[in-house]
Amino acid sequence: MSTNFHTATKPGISRRTFAFAGAALLGAPAFAQEEKSPIRLLCGLAAGTGNDFAARMLAETMREALGRTVVVENKPGVGQRLALSEARRAAPDGRTLVLATTGPFTIYPHIYQKLDYDPFKDFTVLGGLASFDVAIAVGPQVPATSVQQLIEMAKGNQQFAAYGSPGNGSLSHFVGIAFGLASGLDLMHVPYKDLTQGALDLAAGRLPFMITGVSNLLEFHKAGRVRILAVSGEKRSPLLPEVPTLKQAGINVSSDTGVGVFGPPGMAPELVQRLSTVIVKAAQAPDAGDKLARFAFVPQPATAAQFTARMQGEYALFDQLAKATGYVRE
Repeated sequence: MSTNFHTATKPGISRRTFAFAGAALLGAPAFAQEEKSPIRLLCGLAAGTGNDFAARMLAETMREALGRTVVVENKPGVGQRLALSEARRAAPDGRTLVLATTGPFTIYPHIYQKLDYDPFKDFTVLGGLASFDVAIAVGPQVPATSVQQLIEMAKGNQQFAAYGSPGNGSLSHFVGIAFGLASGLDLMHVPYKDLTQGALDLAAGRLPFMITGVSNLLEFHKAGRVRILAVSGEKRSPLLPEVPTLKQAGINVSSDTGVGVFGPPGMAPELVQRLSTVIVKAAQAPDAGDKLARFAFVPQPATAAQFTARMQGEYALFDQLAKATGYVRE
């Protein structure tokens, strides 16, 4: 799931901000070998997901810029690690790339004891394409209409202090951890492997509140079955302009998850630069915002250097959050 958290309520959790600030064609030398062979763009999530859509949007720009066939291959499994594993073992010639969120690079190293890769040494960062944030939503059994009301209810009655998320170690789980630390709540985490079931439990009143991607809750919110109280980004979601951010709601926590492109280690600097240019071009296309909004994604172009800096900051912050909670997985 890459993320920016800012909270100043507990010792050891620092406030961080990450700023992200034209499209040259890839030159022949970068792809001198097998120039007519397809470029494989792996995606670690299933077809129909936001990541899959972003990969296909990027593939179109790459085809136009490179004059090459670009094939998107979905390889879901093990929290995107199946696709990442294949990409990092590929030849560093630019013919096998992977689009992924930054969670496997910035969260997993702190919670998995047996992770079989180094998030920075085993991959080449090529650039950032988009970002998305998560939402905090309550079900019908919780009459709160604001985050502050939810906090007061949870402090007064522990039955309101349980939240669902897409799973242990997910971005949403860590947003819940940061939210609990910032608000002084002792929250109980309820992980869901099936997000549809989680949303149904929330709408049915079996779960007090849920933290997950905006797109997973949007239709339930529009139908009046749940109420989204806040979003986690630095800015309000363009899909929910009436909903405040957590910071605007008085909670000094912010998070937006980056979606970037990576290659195997050892890619030549000039190849990285040229691929980075194409990725930024895709994110800056005039229609990129409208296309990505379908999945509550927001274009966020970042060069390879900018995206690397973002990931390094997130890596350090998740280390602090993981140590603060002692959460570790086998």
